[in-house]
Amino acid sequence: MTPKGGLPQPGETQVIFNNPHLGYAMTWYGLAAGALGVFVVFAFGRLRRSG
Repeated sequence: MTPKGGLPQPGETQVIFNNPHLGYAMTWYGLAAGALGVFVVFAFGRLRRSG
């Protein structure tokens, strides 16, 4: 039992976690889409030159 006016005082600590997962997912999917776009441009260039 906590003495009156003593420590610890329960219920005052609030733990809030930062959740940047959506930002990470958007970043990695954006990078993947960009890499795919670069590959498509490269592949079409190679196919045009060979055909």
